[in-house]
Parts: sequence; C-alpha cells; structure tokens
Amino acid sequence: MQSATLANIVMFTVSVPLGTGPRSASASASVARRSDGGTSLQTSVAGMADEAQTLSYGVSVGHETQDSLSNVSGNL
Repeated sequence: MQSATLANIVMFTVSVPLGTGPRSASASASVARRSDGGTSLQTSVAGMADEAQTLSYGVSVGHETQDSLSNVSGNL
C-alpha cells in the first residue's frame, strides 16, 4: 500500500478587467509552486456574450511543469 505525500503550495493570482462596461471580459493568471518542485500555470478569459447578460463564456489554458501536462477548456 502506498502512503500519501503532502505538499505545501504557494499561489499567486492576478485578475484584470478588460473593459468598463457590464459585458466587459476579465483576464486572470495564476502560478502555483509546490514544495515537491512542481509548478502550475493557469490563464483564463471570461465575460458575458449578450446584452441581456444571460449568456457567459470562458476560456482557460493551463500547464503543469513537473508532469508536462497541458489543458485547454472553454464554456459557453
């Protein structure tokens, strides 16, 4: 049986509005560093797609350096 290994994580996130109107998108980026040496990077953009603010969208891209794994996701 394998035992679980605990790791401490330090994370920094910044989020920036990309406009001033009610439908303006926002962008965010974060980096997380684990005590076992892994680093995760994540960026995303999200906003409202219609004037009535009933439809939202988002796109996210991430990368894990220790395992060389990348992901891309989106929603509408």
